[in-house]
Amino acid sequence: TLLLLLPTFYKIRLQFDGALWRRMVRWAFPLVIVGLAGVVNQSIAVPLQKWRLGQDVMDNLAQAGVYAAAAKLALLMNLFAVAFNFAAEPFFFSHAERADARTIYSDVAHAFTIAACTLLLALTGWIELVQYLLGADFRAAIHLVPVLLFAYLMLGLYYNFSIWYKLSDHTWYGAWIAAGGAVVTFAINWFLLPQTGYAASAWAALACYTFMNAACLLLGRKLFPVPYRLRRMAAYLLITLALVALMQWGRATWPMALPWRLTLHSALVVLFLATAWWTDRPALLRYWKG
Repeated sequence: TLLLLLPTFYKIRLQFDGALWRRMVRWAFPLVIVGLAGVVNQSIAVPLQKWRLGQDVMDNLAQAGVYAAAAKLALLMNLFAVAFNFAAEPFFFSHAERADARTIYSDVAHAFTIAACTLLLALTGWIELVQYLLGADFRAAIHLVPVLLFAYLMLGLYYNFSIWYKLSDHTWYGAWIAAGGAVVTFAINWFLLPQTGYAASAWAALACYTFMNAACLLLGRKLFPVPYRLRRMAAYLLITLALVALMQWGRATWPMALPWRLTLHSALVVLFLATAWWTDRPALLRYWKG
């Protein structure tokens, strides 16, 4: 095949388009900052715990290991968000020229919210079984798993809301938002780890991604408005929060055999899905049919 194509190769005249190159750099370089800030947000907690937990280094590392184990249980939500981003971003770009593109982006965010809330409820409700993926010595931070699940759900929403600055060539806004999120992560860990222990890292992740979502929405409304159904999405998040709080309260105050508890939690997940079906049936059917 290469030999057959050689005559074609000889006819090609390579040219350097300086204007196009500069435009590419202006668009892409801020995304490098976004990527670096993302690395900070995802990985800085444990290194800071090593030095800021207030004990000697070996004890700090032991505590960091307990936190990292809990974070691994929440990794399923993180993987869900990242996998969504890999699939959604090409989809967003491929539909950018359509007249109804922004409505499609709104539908995707709405569908993601329902799916992510369902996953969060399922993981939280079945945490008594999921925890056996960890050794008995690494389950002390299991109560932080719902916080981390919410944090990674917010990360997935950020992947939805952040598409505007890529489509509108305002990637520097994305860099500033991501850098601001990294500052939030670092500051909360730095100042609160000595006082509250490794729980500060979980709340820092949630605060970081919540801040980034708020910044994306506020700037996006002015520069690239998308008709997100924010009230409906917020309602699903609040219902999820209430059900998680109910699960955690039941664990703390209502002794129950594990099979019954898992059955009750599964019923709460079904209740959430039934609520979503009752309130958004036409939209869900439309999503299912593509």
